[in-house]
Amino acid sequence: MKKIVNKRATQVAALSILSSLPILSKVDIVNANSNIELEFESIADKYDANDIIVENGVSIKKGETLDLSQYSGWEMSNNETVEIDENGIVYPIKEGTVFLSNKIDNKIHILEVYVSGDKTIMYANQRANSVNRDFYKVFVDPGHGGSDNGASGFGKFEDELSLQIAKSVELKLKQKGIQVKMSRTSDVFIPLGERAQMANAYGADAFISIHLNSSSNESSNGIETYHHTQKTSHRPYSTGIHNNAIKSTQGRDRGVKSANFVVLRETNMVSSLFETGFISNAQENNKLSDPVYQDKLAVSIANGIESYLKENVKLNPGSQIPEEKPPINSNVKYGIVTATNLNVRSGYGTSYSVIGSLSKGSKVEIVESKNGWYKIKYGSRYGFISSSYIKNSDGSDDITNSGEKPSISNSKNGVVTATSLNIRSGYGSSYSKIGSLTKGSKVEILESKNGWHKIKYGNRYGYVSGEYISTSNTNQPQITPPSSNGSKSGVVTATSLNVRSGYSSSYSKIGSLTKGNKIEILESKNGWYKIKYKNGYGYVSGEYIKI
Repeated sequence: MKKIVNKRATQVAALSILSSLPILSKVDIVNANSNIELEFESIADKYDANDIIVENGVSIKKGETLDLSQYSGWEMSNNETVEIDENGIVYPIKEGTVFLSNKIDNKIHILEVYVSGDKTIMYANQRANSVNRDFYKVFVDPGHGGSDNGASGFGKFEDELSLQIAKSVELKLKQKGIQVKMSRTSDVFIPLGERAQMANAYGADAFISIHLNSSSNESSNGIETYHHTQKTSHRPYSTGIHNNAIKSTQGRDRGVKSANFVVLRETNMVSSLFETGFISNAQENNKLSDPVYQDKLAVSIANGIESYLKENVKLNPGSQIPEEKPPINSNVKYGIVTATNLNVRSGYGTSYSVIGSLSKGSKVEIVESKNGWYKIKYGSRYGFISSSYIKNSDGSDDITNSGEKPSISNSKNGVVTATSLNIRSGYGSSYSKIGSLTKGSKVEILESKNGWHKIKYGNRYGYVSGEYISTSNTNQPQITPPSSNGSKSGVVTATSLNVRSGYSSSYSKIGSLTKGNKIEILESKNGWYKIKYKNGYGYVSGEYIKI
């Protein structure tokens, strides 16, 4: 947003004193205060929503002042929280929230000022560089919400777009195995002080607030990122996120800056406020409304957060179960997510809790499988996903085991005769379906059992019913020619062998034979036998006849 105030609050204590202050304990999460929202609405309702710009709120404490002398004529939503002298200097009176408004450049600017009840300044408050768990926690704060639209431009509102981008960031972080909490997941109003309290109570390792910028100059454009004015140690965190975004989007670099924003000052963990671009600029407005561009921003933000955490926060599981290590010699399997959004759970089945999610196209490393579920590597630990929504990286439905290579010895060729033939994971229709073949597809048959063929399928094996495979002339099973009297005998080896009306599985079924049945063979053709069947003739696959 257009910054209209001096973000640097007057200091009342030396930094050497600040470094010795104790870290505050967690506070209970407080629900959004409806009275504060009503107070905000008492100002906002006077104007058209498109004429309002809600600034990023600032924090002051007793003993500090806020300089608003650049513009005169500020109005206050209440007279109990702060007072403004004739020179435009703001003095805190008591803990609470107040909204200051002023008309600047034909826009109504509303500034939320949060007066903290704590007289001390927590600039030195940072979380430890190690945590007693095996995963990271990030708090994501979509700016504004509810009756607070933030800024607007070309029919779009900041609170709506910031939420869309924040949800995408949430998803990207969860895909990395990072636990995420959002300040809001819908269009609701939450005071800034309470957002910080929520993050502190959650015990996040990092905080990110997502906003859109605005200016009376419609040509203004670019990305800028903030850390708190006195939390200079947080600058590398903001810099990493910022540089990733500039590189990914090729947007104008407006730099990494500092400000006294509430959510940056009142949070106890490393924090950053990210301005994604200008909603007041037509070109950037269009990009920021585009899901593809939002996704690009989200990836760069999530990558920046992850990189910082891995470099600066050590995971220390402590009393938790140590991370499992897959066997050194185990074959690595990979798969691709086919669902739009696939839940990652804490165990084999939907009864286990959701610990994250994966988006369509995500690549996973599979450690083992059980009851239709895969155990996968997920961030710094393991997760469990349904195998129904995983395909091999080559697009087939099976999962490749890089250590398994199908044998090509003693193989023969066949052609699919069915319109669509299921490929199964074992010899029989009771096994799970892992893919399908269309009519005319050629297959390499490795071996046969109980009326089924084991075939090469992608980089592994599959199993298909021999009923719907016509074997080629080049590699037919060895069939003994009829004896001099024109016939010979054979025994059925399959559990159930279909008898057809012609020399292939494309002909209609006229009956069946069971294992051990004796037959009289009259002639052979293309791997099939013509046999005496009831009062006429029938045709059976030579694969399942022992002479």
